[in-house]
Amino acid sequence: MPALIHIVDDDAQVRAATSFLLASRGYATEVYASGTDFLRDARLTRGCILLDLRMPDMDGLAVQQELARRGVRLPVIVTSGHGDIHTAVKAMKLGAHDFLPKPASEEQIFAAIDHALESYRSSEQRRAAEHEAEVRLRRLSPRERQILQGLLAGHPNKVIARLLGLSPRTVEMHRANMMEELGVSTLPEAIRLAIDGGLVPLESDGDGPPAGESVLPRGRPGRPPGPARARSGTMSSDALRLVLEASSDGAWEWSLASGEIKLSLRVAERLGYDPGGSLDGLEALRAIVHPDDWEGLVAELQAHLRGDTESFAAEIRVKTEGGDWVWYQDSGSVIERDAAGQPLRMAGTLSDISARKAEEERARDSAALLDLAQWAGDAGLWELDIDSGRVRLSARGRVLHGLGEDGPEWIERDAWVASVAPGDREAALGGIDSAIRTAAPWRIEYRNAADGTPLLAVGMVVRGADGRPARMVGFAQARDGAGGFRLSAPAAETESAGESAAVPPKLAHELRQPLAAIANFARAIRSRLGPSAAEDEMLREALSGAERSALLASDIVERLSRDEAEGRKR
Repeated sequence: MPALIHIVDDDAQVRAATSFLLASRGYATEVYASGTDFLRDARLTRGCILLDLRMPDMDGLAVQQELARRGVRLPVIVTSGHGDIHTAVKAMKLGAHDFLPKPASEEQIFAAIDHALESYRSSEQRRAAEHEAEVRLRRLSPRERQILQGLLAGHPNKVIARLLGLSPRTVEMHRANMMEELGVSTLPEAIRLAIDGGLVPLESDGDGPPAGESVLPRGRPGRPPGPARARSGTMSSDALRLVLEASSDGAWEWSLASGEIKLSLRVAERLGYDPGGSLDGLEALRAIVHPDDWEGLVAELQAHLRGDTESFAAEIRVKTEGGDWVWYQDSGSVIERDAAGQPLRMAGTLSDISARKAEEERARDSAALLDLAQWAGDAGLWELDIDSGRVRLSARGRVLHGLGEDGPEWIERDAWVASVAPGDREAALGGIDSAIRTAAPWRIEYRNAADGTPLLAVGMVVRGADGRPARMVGFAQARDGAGGFRLSAPAAETESAGESAAVPPKLAHELRQPLAAIANFARAIRSRLGPSAAEDEMLREALSGAERSALLASDIVERLSRDEAEGRKR
């Protein structure tokens, strides 16, 4: 049976794309448009949960809290496109297994899922072993339990006899009975049950219990009292560093008394520094941290050391030995304090986020190019969430509707209706209702209420995972002084020849390049699939759809560029 992944996200495109990606790797998927739908409909008996943090009706944190209340142990991987570290930390404290920023790479997604599923399997096996051990340990008498605790401490029969005030012969008799009650034939099997059941080793420093009394706490069998568990859970500095490094791209440790900062081997090698070396205080650290990131790092550290935060996190650039800069997510906390509560030692992790930063930079470049295209064509993007009625307008779209460039990304339906001239509202709303009913490409004309500028809105209806219309997406553009529209993306099909657009050649080239790449990638993937994979109708349809969409967009850009050239000739 394939592993089941529950995808909870309010964005229909994200749900569809993620489901398709996971299905291509053999995972079974179930998608939910909201936290409410997920908690109501999901079969929470197996699998892993990909949970968006920011959703309108019930956010990811509320979903996690409800899962905890229900006792659901399925691993949760939270995702967010807002870069909200504070909320991500809250999610991790609520038990999230991992955090993925949007957009995450394919490798990050599958690595997080595989690790979450493996950890879940291991934890389930561990819980089963603990339960089995507790059941079998309940068969033992208090004296037999003490014998097992002595063996767990590594004591021979004579030492156990002395500690419990018994004869060695009596200890041997109880030991034989203990092995029989547990149903084991070897000492290692008995020790494994003692460990799984949470038994505390029998003390040998004279502070142990008197003969005839159990060292176990009253209440749930097989669980040690708080202080003993705390002692057994204390980690050495080296062990802590190993754990931190295993969970990231490297670890560090800072002694506040001496100022020495130790970097793990992996970080030192990545940066090209001496693997056995260390940094002599904050000034040495400052020399390798980018100046633009230093004040933010210090502010986060100071806030944590004052006790304002439970942990600290900062994104910083660190200089390599060769002079290059590597982006890291730096996270840590105080791990040792003196008797007065003052911090003595900190430890933390460094995770390489260079790839994510590069993606963010490319996204900013794309957004800037899109803004330029909207400005040049006097057009603005807009999106309607059909269920909530809320409308999202780009900055240029807000200007076209007389709402001002600055403002909230999403506005309520009534605010958008108010931006339409009163005489056009009925027709505009009727056009929207018609587009939703037919789910066909739409075209709506109206004037804004601010200065009466006529607008043309064109676009398409996007269906949700359930097949129903979920969103309307498209753009609105202003009419020029001659009565035409200044940009005509679907203009060749919706407007007369006189209503032409203008796209500068350089901009058209920049737009065509990624569109051609998308089409070529789709073709290359399809050609490399082979005959068996080509029979997969869903995969073939997705690749063909990607290619057709890229080519259609490229054709539109070509027409707009040609119209611009002809306009210059005239």
